[in-house]
Amino acid sequence: MKPNWLRQRLSRDELAGKAEELLAAGFRLGLVAAHDDGDRLRVVYLFLAGHPDRRVELESLVPAADPALPSLAYLSFPVSRFEREMADLYGIRPIGHPRPRRLVRHAHWPEDWHPMRTDAGPAPPFHPTGRFPFVTVDGTGVYEIPVGPVHAGLIEPGHFRFSVVGETVLRLKARLWFVHRGLEKLFEGRAATGAADLAERVSGDTSAAHALAHSLAVEDALGVEVPDEAQRLRALLVELERLYNHAADLGALANDVGFGVANGAPAVRVDRTGPDNYWFGARPQIIFDRRGEGVDAMIENIRAAVARYPYPHEYRAWPGPNSNTFTAYIAREVPELGLDLPSNAVGKDFLPGGALFAAAPSGTGFQVSLFGLAGVLLAVDEGLELNVLGLNIGVDAAVPALKLPAIGRLGLDR
Repeated sequence: MKPNWLRQRLSRDELAGKAEELLAAGFRLGLVAAHDDGDRLRVVYLFLAGHPDRRVELESLVPAADPALPSLAYLSFPVSRFEREMADLYGIRPIGHPRPRRLVRHAHWPEDWHPMRTDAGPAPPFHPTGRFPFVTVDGTGVYEIPVGPVHAGLIEPGHFRFSVVGETVLRLKARLWFVHRGLEKLFEGRAATGAADLAERVSGDTSAAHALAHSLAVEDALGVEVPDEAQRLRALLVELERLYNHAADLGALANDVGFGVANGAPAVRVDRTGPDNYWFGARPQIIFDRRGEGVDAMIENIRAAVARYPYPHEYRAWPGPNSNTFTAYIAREVPELGLDLPSNAVGKDFLPGGALFAAAPSGTGFQVSLFGLAGVLLAVDEGLELNVLGLNIGVDAAVPALKLPAIGRLGLDR
């Protein structure tokens, strides 16, 4: 074993004191793992520190017939999870744990079956019993959104329950551990050189990292020294995997908050959701309502205009093209709409293709615009609007009102 890697075997009474000592010395708890050695169970606590790289393993033995250890959950939140996992898979009871309920084994798992024990045997019949104690949030406007446990992509199963009011998340509860494939048991008995493919399948988004971890464990056990050139190649590979996952997660985060363009989705999506969704918490307002004869033809003209929109894959909040640029474009392409957009709809004055002149969105006048940054609009419906850096000020003489930046229309409603 390398000189900066130490292993100590402690009694149950000595364990907490030594753990406190290591944490106070700047170590962190990286892992707690159990092993079945037949007549006894061995629990290993791995503490890590860097600069220089140091590793300390604390071992404690418990009898297989009555396995129990004092909980260290008061020292570390991660250790509380590890202890609950060991309780499920090995039957090792964490004495004094603040929340010892099941973690890995869901309610339908048999009570006394611990799959990682050597004598566990085949899985007994599972029966659907009990329910997970989700907390229900009540109140005016509270809506509960369940997600999962099955997800698209590479992420593992997980059930998430959001309690929201509009875009405010009041509470989120995540429940994981829907898949226990018994991978540890599948590793047992395999040749050291014949398990890399299994390690790659531990988790789809960290295939290279798990394969490297397996290789490092084998090399450590056998005392194999790998050349620095190989280590650099390994570091490059896992760093590329990390960067890929971070980039993919950033795109997924953008998509989840409605900015799908950053995740490769088109900026224009037709018939994807309802027309009256909230926009960043803002209640939608009806600015145009047309019914009766001629509506079907108007809808077809709108669809054709949508197909011609020149920025289907681009979105820029300011000065455009954005959602208001899109709406203004449709209004100009389908003048029978007679659409008078709010003066504070930033982006409506961004003219496609860098054009300087265009009809007003209502079709009742004209406008001059320099890339949506400066311009003037004069029309019967809109009135007079001056645009400076996307902020409009103006006056509507036909239906008296002032138009102010950010506020919008102040006066009589059209």
